Amino acid sequence: MKKKKNLCMITTIYALFEYLLYASEKEIHESFYIFESWFPDSITSHFEHKFVLPKFNKQYQWNHRYCWAWVRYFKWRYLPNFNDYNLIAHDHLSYSTILIGNRKYTMIEDGPLIFSQKGVDFWTKKFEYRRQLKFQRLRKILLGSTYGYPMGTNPQCTDLIVTSMDIAKELKNKNIHYFDIFNAWKTSSEQKRNFILEVFGITKQLLKQIKDRDIVYFSNAFCDDRVFTEDEYRVFYKRLLNKYDIDRLVIKPHPRDYCKFYQEDLPGVIVLPSFVPSQLLDLIGLRFKKAITICSSSVLNMGYPIEIDWYGKKCHPNIINRYGEDEIVPEGVNLCTLE
Repeated sequence: MKKKKNLCMITTIYALFEYLLYASEKEIHESFYIFESWFPDSITSHFEHKFVLPKFNKQYQWNHRYCWAWVRYFKWRYLPNFNDYNLIAHDHLSYSTILIGNRKYTMIEDGPLIFSQKGVDFWTKKFEYRRQLKFQRLRKILLGSTYGYPMGTNPQCTDLIVTSMDIAKELKNKNIHYFDIFNAWKTSSEQKRNFILEVFGITKQLLKQIKDRDIVYFSNAFCDDRVFTEDEYRVFYKRLLNKYDIDRLVIKPHPRDYCKFYQEDLPGVIVLPSFVPSQLLDLIGLRFKKAITICSSSVLNMGYPIEIDWYGKKCHPNIINRYGEDEIVPEGVNLCTLE
């Protein structure tokens, strides 16, 4: 029987990076990819079989009463028959349960440690209200039968692709596909490694510029998420980063951090392309002594000992107002304030 190809619903840069390391070269080039609307052409252009989800600009298109209809239309109009593929997906986004429908699927990490007990408890608590809404039978018909049961906590999720065996008890019965990213990189062909570097925009010139820097700031998508206006964010992040030596600092923007003023505001700072996975820097030998962040999970999977200055949501009321107070504060970090 002919082996099915993979259909991958890619929702984060980390998930794409992980899939490119996990899959064979043949699988990479034969897979069909569904990308979020914010993925740039500089990344998606490397893949022959793909569909980039449109960005809904009209308010009624975001309305939950109608969103299911738009997603189903795009699925019917532009996407291949899911039954012909092995589905690799995430299940916690507004459209993902609609695309998954009643099909079995494999869930791949969209960030470090999302399948840990803390990670699963966080997401199941966040989605608890969905399971208590009225008209559940109708909601499952329209929005997918996994609606309200994220992070693989439903029987349709049969497999997990993971880089850590810290896995919640609810997921122990899944088929676990563990792999080590460092070993995967080491054993990859030169052709595959060069392809990955090209996808994420890593050049020799960039490597030369940052090789002597030892502090890295991981930003969040605060402007795109409407936590701050651009003017408010400029005041906020300059207050934060001026606590550090700018000549030692590298800024790693969030993939949805579209701010262009870092180098204007902080002469001497080096800004990485926003779509470079932090773990890839580690794989190619770039290591930092200190990582700074408000609440980016990227600092948690650096693969080597690193001091972490974690400021958390409570460092500014705008952040709490937008995201809520619930937060998983990692163990072993320096919990800092802006005082």
